[in-house]
Parts: sequence; structure tokens; C-alpha cells
Amino acid sequence: MRRFSLLPSVVVLAGLGYTGTAVAQVTAQSNPATVTFNYQQGGPTPSPQTINVTSVDGSAINFTASVTSGANLFAVTPSNGATPATLTVSVNSSELPALKGSATGYVTIVPSTGLNVLVPVNLVLTTAAIVNVSPSSLTFNYKIKDPTPPSQTLTITSTGGSVAFTATASSPTTGLVTLSSQTGMTPGAISVSLNSSVLSNLPAGQYGGTIDVASTGVPAIMIPVTLTVTGGPQITGLLNNFSYTLPGLPNYGFAPGSLIDIFGTDLANTPNIAEAFPLTTSLNGVQLTVAANGTTWNPPLYYVTATQIAAVLPEATPVGTATLTVTNNGLTSAKFPIVVVQSDFGILTTNGAGSGPAAAFDQNYVPLTDTHPAHPGDLVIAFGTGVGPDPGNDDQSLPQHANNLTKVPINVFIGGMPADVYYRGRNRYPGLDSVIAYVPQNVSPGCGVSFVTQSGNLTSSLISNFSTIPVAPKGSDICSDPLISGNQTPPSGPNTYKFGSLLISQITYSNQEPPVSGIAQGLFFSEPVVSYSASNPTLSLGSCRVTQQSGSTTGSGAKGIDAGAITFTSNGQTITLTRGSIPGFYLAQLPTSSFISPTGGTVMFTGTGGTGVGAFTAMLNVPPLLTFTNQASVKTVDRSQGVTVTWSGGGSGTYVTISGSSTGTGSNPPTVSFSCSAPVSAGQFTIPDYVTRTLPPGTGTLTVENNSSGYTFTASGLDFGFGFGANGFQVTAVYN
Repeated sequence: MRRFSLLPSVVVLAGLGYTGTAVAQVTAQSNPATVTFNYQQGGPTPSPQTINVTSVDGSAINFTASVTSGANLFAVTPSNGATPATLTVSVNSSELPALKGSATGYVTIVPSTGLNVLVPVNLVLTTAAIVNVSPSSLTFNYKIKDPTPPSQTLTITSTGGSVAFTATASSPTTGLVTLSSQTGMTPGAISVSLNSSVLSNLPAGQYGGTIDVASTGVPAIMIPVTLTVTGGPQITGLLNNFSYTLPGLPNYGFAPGSLIDIFGTDLANTPNIAEAFPLTTSLNGVQLTVAANGTTWNPPLYYVTATQIAAVLPEATPVGTATLTVTNNGLTSAKFPIVVVQSDFGILTTNGAGSGPAAAFDQNYVPLTDTHPAHPGDLVIAFGTGVGPDPGNDDQSLPQHANNLTKVPINVFIGGMPADVYYRGRNRYPGLDSVIAYVPQNVSPGCGVSFVTQSGNLTSSLISNFSTIPVAPKGSDICSDPLISGNQTPPSGPNTYKFGSLLISQITYSNQEPPVSGIAQGLFFSEPVVSYSASNPTLSLGSCRVTQQSGSTTGSGAKGIDAGAITFTSNGQTITLTRGSIPGFYLAQLPTSSFISPTGGTVMFTGTGGTGVGAFTAMLNVPPLLTFTNQASVKTVDRSQGVTVTWSGGGSGTYVTISGSSTGTGSNPPTVSFSCSAPVSAGQFTIPDYVTRTLPPGTGTLTVENNSSGYTFTASGLDFGFGFGANGFQVTAVYN
């Protein structure tokens, strides 16, 4: 009878991809062979190992093999055979993530004759090395034309012994970041540099990249690299020269042939503000480049300064998306996007900021003022820019040809009424346009009658900025808004206009706690007559205005006037207004929701007088709270359709202000507000779609407020004093 035993000699795998062999021979004196696997946590599965089984005399002996301990972690194949044979022992990779430490199992070989043989199988677990990279980020700063910034060093260390690592640099700007080495052993260091040939071609701006440091069994570590390039021209903004419509709003865009204002830094080394015709495309080493669809144009320049450039967008610029760059004496800015549209008229206003009274003229080119207003049926000339491309003009010559661009769809609305358009096209200067329209016969007159244009068809269009013009009934030489402002008109004599205004307002909210709140306010200022007229806040009945950002409480050149202490009294309670940080500004919160009765009431303001204003007393009527009858149905507004609001009640002989706002989305969302006015007796008002189209989609408010007619008061030191009370409802609205 043959005797079977195993004489194993075990080759232990060192974890370097080598497969060892343990040879077993049949002998009664043998000890079991041992198989050992080395595994680093998080690393690859160890390679399988083999055991050779033989008999002493070389004859065939049948046997079976199985894992009798650690069966989930280890496996042996084949499960049976005859000598001579080779067994393969492997590690189950799915069990490795759950290991908390080293493990042992057994392979049992059972021969058809002789004793069983146990082969221990060990898995030695070592924890993964921890790789550290310092610093965790790199920042480079570079000023154009300065030497390349010095290289910086990344230090790579590890715990648990030395490990190999690789480093890879990447950047959207190809070739910007370079490494002194891409491989190494811990502890080690890598020098990180910027490619000077790439760096020298970068305009001002911020650039990024990453360095990934990786090691076997260790998650890669990403080191961000930031480069800030300064110097050279940098564009920060682009606006219509007259409307100043903000980017991100629905009516933001630029028509070919329009005047554009470029804002930024280092746009010109030497300013040149002397206009010379024909306009040139280069001033003091400064040139603009517009690019679209693989073609470039150089816009004619009106002037250049370090922070602002005025130019004409070339007539040939195609509708769509284009880019603009500024080159200042060999240094070129980053590309700035331009939204190019067929037509987007911007109205010139007297304050030069795109709001308030239009710089409008009658047909004899006499400026319209409160004492020289337009009349129904008159032609009104509004200056601006952005009517649209005119192939018959060259953007540079003076004078421009007066071509009536009848193929460009332009609609004009005066006082909310459609007006017949007589002319739209270039005026005398390159980029300067005029829109001439007839004042509608049935317009509501006033000193603040809205004037607005709509470019494009009525279902898909861009709205201009909102302005106002004075309109008086035929036969009258002065405009007036007695219901609103008590016939407020600046005197023609003095150069400085001193005025005061008083307000008490209470609003009931649909979804706010407390549901009612109110304020009392006083404003006392001295302002040049010219700038006061430009910032006149009057909005005549039937008109609307839109503002894209909060305006100052004062106009240009306004200064606060000390009016002393101001109090107001209602229902036996007296409240003192707090002086604001701005001189001439006074404010108080109404103490309770019942301070003003829903039926309205009378409030008395009293001023002790100060260094600029004498003592005064003013009685203001707060109208009764009207009923916002369709507030439930106007909480969602289709911006393309406008919206109708209805009300009932209110004070006899008063007027209603319908206002609202909407805030867009994004990191710095724009907010647009609107207001319209109507007599309370109308019972309803439709906010036109050309108003709601200017709002960014988003959540905002819709308010219906009953205002008392303007009340005038007198005080020494004031040219004019007026006040009014308001009582209204506000709902939260979504503008889609």
C-alpha cells in the first residue's frame, strides 16, 4: 500500500505581481505548506498563488481540495484531481473592503489513501499610506509685461513608509502650468511654474488649473492653481449710451449703428474726448474689435478714457452673439459678449441716465418743458440710439443721411396710447437717432406723460427705457397735474429750487405678519432748477414708468435742508420722525395697524423749523382703504400679456397708483419696478404688456394704492411744499 503525504515548500508572494509555487511530496514526516498574501488597504487584489501536489513514487493518487476555514475570503481550484497536480489559491476581492485586520484560513487536501494535509493560508493586511500635499492650493499673480512670477513648490509626504507618486498638471489654458517632474517617491517635492510664452499672450482676467497627485491605493489629491492677470485693458460693462438698460434684463441688447458705452479699467493710457469727424477707429493707440461669425469690424470712436469709451457699433454687425475687445497700445482685453438685435431704441433723457423727462423737442426743435409743453396732435421729437442698421450711412461721417427706416418696426406709446410714428432713423450725428411721433388726440395731459418705444412686432419685441414728456390741453401753455402734485412747477427765476415733501403711507399685505405696516416720511432739499426738472417724479394719470434700480432720493447736485424737529399727529397720538443719516431725510414707522383707520383720516405734520426751513403745519388726508377686488387672480402674471387690476371704494377725487416689481435669478439678479397711475373713479387699470415685458421672470409684488390728491404747504425758505397720504393692498406675484 502506497503512503501519501505532503512535503510543501511555500513561496510567499511579496505583493509585486510574482506568482510563487509550493511543491508537495508524499511523505509521512512533512509539515503543511503555508501560503501568505500581502494586501494594502484600498490597493489591488493580491495575485493568486499555487501549490504542487506529488507522490513519492510518482504514481497517481486521487485527492480532493477545499477551503475548510475562511471559505468566504479564499478559494481553491480545482476541487479534486490526481497527483501530480497544481492547486490555485486566490483571494475573493469582494470581501476585501470589509476587512478590519489580517485573516487566516486553511486549504484541506484529502487523499484517497493516507492522512489529510492542512495548508494554512494567511492574508496580511497593512493600512494604506496617507499622502499629504502642501500647500493645499497655489496662487499666482501676474501684471502684464512684468517678469513671469517665480515658481512655487509642492511638498509630498506620506505615513507608513515611502510610496511612489505621480503628478499631472491640467488647465483650460493649454500649457499654462508646468511641473519640474511628474513622478517621485515620498518624501519629495515638485516645482510648479507658469509657461512664460503662454502667459505673455493672456489678457487681464482670472485663470485656473489643477495639479493631481496620485499614489497606488490612495485617492488622488487635487491642488487648485489660480492665476490672476492684471494690467492692460479690462472690460467690466457694456451699455446703451442713452437707455443704460442693465444686462440680464429682457430688453438688453444692441442694434447695429447704435452708440455704445464700454466701461472698464486701463482702457486708454491718454484720454481723448475731442470729437472729430469723420470718426476714426483708433484714438491715442486705442482700438475696438467686434467679432462675429468669423468676421471682424473696428467700431468708430467718439472718445476714449481710462474707464469709458463711446463708440458706434458697426452697421454690418449681424444679429446674434458677438464679442468685443479693447486694444490699448498693443495690449488686448479679454473678449466681452455683445447681444446684437435688429432694433432696441434707447431714449435720451435730461438727466443723462435713462430715466425721467425725455430730452424731447417740438417740430421746430424747441425743447419741451413744463412751460412749453406738447399738445394733442403735435409732433414730438425724441433723441436716442438703437433704431437699427442703416446701410445708407457709414457710421463715421457728419452729417448723417436722414433715411426713414420704415422697414424697422417701431411702435411709440404716449401716455399709454399708441402714437403714429412719423420718422425713425439717423439724426445728424453717427449713431444718434431720432423717433418722431404724433401726440394722440385722446391722451391724458400732464407734466409726466409717459413716452416709450417698442422695437419689433407686438408679440416679440424689445422695450426702450421709460421717459416722460409734458403735455397740455390745446390752448394751454403750461402742463399741470393738480390731482397728483397740486400743480407742482419749479419757478423760472431762481437758479436753486428748495422743496419739501411729506408722506404718510399704510399698506395691507396678503401674506405678511403683521399684515399692516406704514411709514411717515419727510424730504427737504435744495437743488439746481435744471437737475430738479430732470428728476421730477411726477407721473401723470394714464401713464406708467419702469425703473431698473432704486433711484436716489435726490437729484444731481441736491443738498439736504435742516427742517428742525418734525412730528405728526393722528387719533390723539403724536409721533416724532427720526432724522436720517442723509440731511433733510426724516422717517418714522407707524406704531400699530390701527393707527390709520380703514376709513382714512387726517394727519397733521408739524415742523419746528431749522437752519434752512421755517416752522410749518401741514394737514394731510389719508384716503379710505380701497378693495383690491381681483387680487386673487393676479398673483400669477403672464409678462407677454400685461395684467388688469380692479378695485372698488377709495376716496372721492383721488387717484390710484398700481405698482410692482420682479427680481430675476442668478448670483446678482436684477430687480425692475414699475408704477402706473389712474383716477380712482376708473375702477380698473390694465398694465400694458410693454411694461410687464421689461420685468425679469421671477417673484415680486403687485400693489394697488389709493393716494390723496396733492396737498401744498408753505414755509419760509421753501419754494414749494407738497404732501399726500396713501392707503393700499399688496400681494405677492409671480411674473412668468
